[in-house]
Amino acid sequence: MMLRCQQCEAPLPPLAPGYVLSTCRRCRATHHVNARGQVRRVTEGDDTVDPGASPPRASEAWEEGALHAAPTGFLVEERDGVLRVGWSNPSTEVALTCALGLGGVCLYFVVHQSEVSRLGPVVATVAGGVGLALLYPLVATFINTTWVEVGARELRVVNSPLPMPAATPIPVTSLRSVFVRSHEVRLRRGWVAYTRHGVLLRDEDGRAFQLADNLASESDARWVADILRQRLGLKSED
Repeated sequence: MMLRCQQCEAPLPPLAPGYVLSTCRRCRATHHVNARGQVRRVTEGDDTVDPGASPPRASEAWEEGALHAAPTGFLVEERDGVLRVGWSNPSTEVALTCALGLGGVCLYFVVHQSEVSRLGPVVATVAGGVGLALLYPLVATFINTTWVEVGARELRVVNSPLPMPAATPIPVTSLRSVFVRSHEVRLRRGWVAYTRHGVLLRDEDGRAFQLADNLASESDARWVADILRQRLGLKSED
């Protein structure tokens, strides 16, 4: 099925699986296209472009960022001038830590039922609160979507739908470069080992800000970095 620009009716660039932002090669209007092939224009194009003009070559369109293909499991949205890139990728180490802690609390209650019964309602309530505190991040780890929001003035990372502590917004005018770093995670004395990939930004003072450290593949991390590089005009340190 050929998708067309909602402004000048020119054919849009071919789509990759998942969600994409597709920019018309003729009038430069940007569209959000979901996996079902539904098109929604999110930014205006150039009204002075001749409708009969030929679009640029595909290679030029790619170089100009005409097509952002989202990997499977990623979402791209643009509303009111704010670009939002989101993904869900549970942190294994956080989930394992919370599960072990919650399991330890439950095991203690089961093994020491007689002692617990003599603690009284106040202590039991406190213990129950500790159990819920351990359960909350476990649930949030598997439910939440991480969103990187890039506005005209600042960039921030948020989680939804369950609220979690948010990092301090970063002024976009101070950012100079973006890069990808990988690190190996070892659990259970090295019996369980895997590699995670992160996306970092560096400002004019040389400080590095980590946007994400739980991406499963290097290609996913580089895709996020490329989106930010093109959007903010940053240099790549890789």
